[in-house]
Order: sequence, then C-alpha cells, then structure tokens
Amino acid sequence: MESCLSVPVSLFFLPLKLLNSFCFFFFFFFFFFFFFFSSQLFLLRFEITNIAVHDLEKYHAAVDKALLRYHSLKIEDINKIIKELWSLTYKGQDITNIRIVSGSEGAASATSRSYNYRVCMRKGATEMDMRGRCSAGQRVLASIVIR
Repeated sequence: MESCLSVPVSLFFLPLKLLNSFCFFFFFFFFFFFFFFSSQLFLLRFEITNIAVHDLEKYHAAVDKALLRYHSLKIEDINKIIKELWSLTYKGQDITNIRIVSGSEGAASATSRSYNYRVCMRKGATEMDMRGRCSAGQRVLASIVIR
C-alpha cells in the first residue's frame, strides 16, 4: 500500500525554512532597530539630563546669590537698629557704636557654608572686636541691645 503522503520531505520542511528565514529577518530587524534607536534614545536622555543639570546648577547659584544678598540686607537693617539703640542707651565716650559682623566660613563649598557672627565696637573710624576688649557692663548692655 502506498502512503498517502507522497510529498517529498523537502517540500514538507519548506514552510519551516521560510518561517526560519522570516524569524531571522524579524529578529535581525528588531535588534537593529532596538540597538540603533536605543543608542539614539540613550544619547537623547543623556543630553536632556546634562541640560537639566546645567539649569539646576544655574538655579542653585542664583538662589544662593539671592540668599546671601538677603542676609546682608537683613544684617544692615539690624545694625541700623542697634546703632540707634546703642546711642540712646550708652552714654560713655569710649565706644561710638556697635555692630554685628558676619563672616561666612566654608565659601569653597556652598553646601557646608556656616556663618560666624561677632560684635564689633567702633570709636571714630577705628573698629575692633568687642571680645576681650570691653568691660562686663558694656558686654551686658551690648547683649541687651542686640537682643
């Protein structure tokens, strides 16, 4: 008896070969497309991130500069009030006025900036620190005026 499958074996595997070539083409195209556009997307993301970082650095510098300006304006306002109160309360002739001087420490690193405040006394054009150079009464009066 003859078999009903009289088709040669090579014709039976022809669809599988076509399927394999299609799969090969599909996967080749997919990987080419993926690698090409993923590298493009990577470069695009990289550039966008660099631009965002640059913008944030500019924003940080602007905010830092504005904060320092605001701080110096407030110190000037406080010193005006202290000068007025000192001239009203202190009747001695050795100190004309006092003022608060702030110095920033750690200016190289903006994230770890700290301020050191000191009280200076002035007589005429000469200014010097009050620490260790004034009497206890002057020190108490200065602390009351500053508070």
